[in-house]
Amino acid sequence: MASQQRGQPVLHVSAPGKVILFGEHSVVYQRLAVAVSVSLRTRLNLYQTDGEVSLDLPDIGLQRCWRADQLRAWIGGLVHAEWHTPQPASEPLRQALLEAVRRREPDISAQHALALVSFFYLYCSLCPGFPGLHVEVRSELPTGAGLGSSAAYGVSLVTALLYRYHQVANSQHERLTLRTGEPVRPDAATRALISEWALASDKIIHGNASGIDNSVSTHGGALTFRAGVIEPLQDAQLIQVLLVDTRVPRNTRAMVAHVHEQLADDRFSAALEPVLDSMQAVSESALAALADGDQPALARLVGLNQALLAALGVSHPALDAVCLAAARRGLPAKLTGAGGGGFALVMLPAGTPEHAAAAVRDDLDRLGYGVYDVQVAGEGVLVQNLAV
Repeated sequence: MASQQRGQPVLHVSAPGKVILFGEHSVVYQRLAVAVSVSLRTRLNLYQTDGEVSLDLPDIGLQRCWRADQLRAWIGGLVHAEWHTPQPASEPLRQALLEAVRRREPDISAQHALALVSFFYLYCSLCPGFPGLHVEVRSELPTGAGLGSSAAYGVSLVTALLYRYHQVANSQHERLTLRTGEPVRPDAATRALISEWALASDKIIHGNASGIDNSVSTHGGALTFRAGVIEPLQDAQLIQVLLVDTRVPRNTRAMVAHVHEQLADDRFSAALEPVLDSMQAVSESALAALADGDQPALARLVGLNQALLAALGVSHPALDAVCLAAARRGLPAKLTGAGGGGFALVMLPAGTPEHAAAAVRDDLDRLGYGVYDVQVAGEGVLVQNLAV
C-alpha cells in the first residue's frame, strides 16, 4: 500500500542503549552486576495520519504500511490488553501473531517478523480505536551487539504511544515542559509503566529477557542486578568512555556455556569460585565509586574486572588488543557483555589528556576497530511534544 504524504511529526522520543560496566558472567551465578546507560540513542518520530498505519525501521531494512481497518480485521481479535496494566504476550499469542504475519509474508525474515509482532502487540494494546499513525525509528546503536538496541526501540515506541493516546504526563512541571516543546523526562510512575511495557516488547523479540535493558533505557543512569532484582543507583556520575567494536562476532550462549563447563569441572571449580567472589567485590566497590564520583577508583576496578574475566576464559585476542592499546596510553579497558569478541570499553577518567585519548583512538582505528565516543550513566528516555 502506498503511504500518504506526511507533515511534521507530533512527538519525538529518544532512549539510550546500555552497557554492562561490571559483573559480566558472575551475575549468572547470583553475584552483583552494574549496568549503565550509554549516550548512543534510538530516536523515534510519531506522525498522525488519516487511516493509515505504517512503520519505518531503515536500520534493519523494514518498511511496512497498512490501512487501520485492515489491521483491525487482521489482528484486532487477537490482542486483549489494558494499557494501564502491562503484561507480556503469552506464548500462544506470540505464536498466533507470528503465524498471522507469516501467512501474509511467507518469506519474511525472523528479525522482521518479530519486529512486526512487537509493533502489532504494542499498537493493539496502547492505541484505542486503531488510529492512523506513522512511526519512524532510527538508531545510533548497532543491532545485535548486546547494547540494548531492541529495548531502546521498545522504550521509544511505548513512550510515544502512551503520551500520544493516554494522559500520562502527571506532574504540572511535565505538562508545562511538554507545552514548550522542550524534551522532558517522564516522572517515576510513568517510567515504571514504560519499562514494563518495553519488557513485554523485548520478550516478544528475544523470547526471554532479564529486564536489565529496558530498565536502563527507561531510567538512564546506573542500576544493579542480582538474582532477578533490579535496583537503580542514585546520583551516578557521568563517565566518558570509548566504546570499541572489535568486529569479531560474539556468541553469548557459547561463552556462558564455557564458564559453566569450567565451574562444573572439579579440576577448576575450587580455583574459579573465588574469581566470581572477587567479581562480586569489584561490583560492590564500583557502586561506592560511582556514587562518589571517584573515577580513579573506577579506573582501577575496570582493570581488575578485565583480569578476572580473562581468568574465566571469556576474553579474546581482539579484546586483549584493545586493553593493550589502552594500557600503552595509561588508560583502563575491559570487555563488555559476554566476551569472546564483540565490544570493549576504554575508560577516559576525568582529566585524561586529549592527546592520550586521541592517540588511543588512532591506535584502535589502525587495528580496524570501530570506535564510539560516548558518555555512560546519562539520561534515560526523553519525550518531546512537537505539536506546539
